Amino acid sequence: MLRTLYRLALSLAVAGSVHLAVSSALAQAEAQAPDEHSKSAAAIGSFGVDLTTLKPSVKPGDDFFAYANGSWYDTFVIPDDKASYGSFTVLDERARQQVRDIIEEAAAKKAASGTPEQRVGDYYASFMDEPAIEAAGLKPAQADLGKIQAMSSKADVARLFGTEGIVSTFSVAFYPDFKDPNAYNVFVFQAGLGLPDRDYYLKDDEKLKEIRTKYLAFIEQMLTLGGGKNSAADAQAIMAFETEIARRQWPIEKQRDLEAIYNPRTRAEVLAQAPGFDWPAFFEVGGLGKRDKFVLGELSAIQDIAKLVDATSLDTLKAYMTFHYLSDHAPYLPAKIDDANFAFYGQTLRGQPKKRERWKRGVDLVNGAMGE
Repeated sequence: MLRTLYRLALSLAVAGSVHLAVSSALAQAEAQAPDEHSKSAAAIGSFGVDLTTLKPSVKPGDDFFAYANGSWYDTFVIPDDKASYGSFTVLDERARQQVRDIIEEAAAKKAASGTPEQRVGDYYASFMDEPAIEAAGLKPAQADLGKIQAMSSKADVARLFGTEGIVSTFSVAFYPDFKDPNAYNVFVFQAGLGLPDRDYYLKDDEKLKEIRTKYLAFIEQMLTLGGGKNSAADAQAIMAFETEIARRQWPIEKQRDLEAIYNPRTRAEVLAQAPGFDWPAFFEVGGLGKRDKFVLGELSAIQDIAKLVDATSLDTLKAYMTFHYLSDHAPYLPAKIDDANFAFYGQTLRGQPKKRERWKRGVDLVNGAMGE
């Protein structure tokens, strides 16, 4: 169902743009001198527009969508490693292959330590070395997982919530201030859900009920793969905790109100208006220990979630953070964890039958970690 909706949405977008693309291409073709055409060949068609998508049996005045895209729509099959597909997907895949060539060329150079070529090549190679990842098991994650299990106070929880790579019920972002575009400000927003939105936890919808059941099973599976001994009970506690977070979060439509999510506060005001959470410890870890100006987003949600964290047991918070750590870092852990993560987030949620080839994920990882 999801794949059908993606394809329909994509096709509707294409239909609106084909007429403009054809008109623009024809105008450009007519304006160019003949010798200019020979300098570079069009990627599709004779002048850069793919007319094979047309369905001439349909009159454009009756149904322009079917006329412009009918042949493509009737025959195209979305690749198994995609949840949606279109012309920009083609460009993205082409660019990814070109970047792969650059990365592998850098790795082959055996460049000197510390050079961009060495760093890029080694980083990519470490992700691609699946035998080494399998051999290491959970060992690379043990330091962080150990910190989670060692928590003995809510101050410890706040510090780990503020630590990069560990889940938090609050997200921190740096944006130009809504009222002063010449300055950046620190924004604090609601966060902490494993499902895409609060409705996934709260709506009385058969499809969402099915997803909730599968999500609960997925949580238990991940905890078991991570060595958990009370995975079923912990999964129930995590699901209950996230459901309570969802009850307190603002719905999407309310988050779109820029006035409502702009609540500038001093440090003292944050502590006074959202008690129950160790904000100083949270900010200190993120390098914001001396910061006095903040903007709180979903104000009532932040206040209520702070109280919820204070009322939640350490055991539940440890299980919650452990599960999300394993899920968030699944691509760098053994295949059984990575596969379980994809089965839920890729197949169940996105309707994507097949995981993308590892080299494609490796290219994206390098780009995300090292900029351009």
